[in-house]
Amino acid sequence: KGWLTLLRNRWCTFTEIISHDIDFNDKTPQEQLIHYRLMLADSVSQWWEKSKATWTRFSALKTALASTNKRSQELALEYLRFDNTICEGLTLESYKTELEPLVKAIKNSNNSNADQSKYLLEDKEFYWLKVRKNTQ
Repeated sequence: KGWLTLLRNRWCTFTEIISHDIDFNDKTPQEQLIHYRLMLADSVSQWWEKSKATWTRFSALKTALASTNKRSQELALEYLRFDNTICEGLTLESYKTELEPLVKAIKNSNNSNADQSKYLLEDKEFYWLKVRKNTQ
């Protein structure tokens, strides 16, 4: 899911590049799409090379919840509420100290994700955390 955010963030860069540096006049739409996808793949590869040593799912969750990007927030809330895969570093304590304040801020913002954050906060049994594999 993180690559979708990268893709969205790179769209402006791509449009600037194609409007200045690449002549697509002699390219078919399919060739243009292939070239664009290759550019995106290169961009993702470069990002991963810079980030792979420090990137974690937990840090990505924190970043998404703290962002002003509603789609990033939505994906993070969906992950917390519905996914059952392991997230190293996600414990009840780390949720309460690091993520819950961010979830509360989303709820208080009354943006389109306020309801999802409210549902997460209303789960006082933390069922969403208990169903994760290997979570204590």
